[in-house]
Amino acid sequence: MQTAPWVPLIISEAKVIDIDGDQVTLRFRLAPTPDPEWEELFEKAASHLVPHPGRPEFTFTSPAIIAGIVTCRIPERDIPGARLQMRELVDETNRHFAAILHERAALAAYQLERARQRRRAIAEAQRLLDLG
Repeated sequence: MQTAPWVPLIISEAKVIDIDGDQVTLRFRLAPTPDPEWEELFEKAASHLVPHPGRPEFTFTSPAIIAGIVTCRIPERDIPGARLQMRELVDETNRHFAAILHERAALAAYQLERARQRRRAIAEAQRLLDLG
């Protein structure tokens, strides 16, 4: 059975869902729903987030991702840059995940070729044995 090819994720929705003082809670919906491994990579990328030059105060506070829904709190003043920052995190995660999938495909192809070579070598050894 062949699985459908992986499709890079996009932000399909961005909403402010709460305000508490000068902090806002944002919710970003990703599409399609990511693989759990993609979500793990996203969390790692978010934990290493480097603020943008000129906006040193901008950081996501512990973004949580569950089933393609990212929730985070930021200072209200950072709302204008939030979607761009999230898009960069999604793009970075997409690149890392695509690289992992590519490496896996290359390894699977290598293993398949090695198995094919082994079967040929066994068949040839059997042929030689049968001649003798």
